[in-house]
Amino acid sequence: MRHKHADIIHAWAEGNQIQVRDLPNKPWIDLVLELRWNANYYRVKPKTIKFKSYLWKHKTGAIGIYAAQSTDTNKLARLPQSEHFVKWVGDWQEVEID
Repeated sequence: MRHKHADIIHAWAEGNQIQVRDLPNKPWIDLVLELRWNANYYRVKPKTIKFKSYLWKHKTGAIGIYAAQSTDTNKLARLPQSEHFVKWVGDWQEVEID
């Protein structure tokens, strides 16, 4: 009989970050030291991207909202210097893509 956590065990053995939580409404916590089987929920930590939204004024006068990823360090530094840049909208956000 296949272990109920077989997929998680294999993912962990392949070097994936595993997360754990005890109740459905609690946040996921990275498992740091070793797998423990006394929690109720397990998952492979999903891939995420971090981004920040900004307003951009087009040559036509229309304003659009765009997003810059945290990996675009050169773009992030240049954006506020552009005459078309209006302002940052909100704080950095992180979203799961997996």
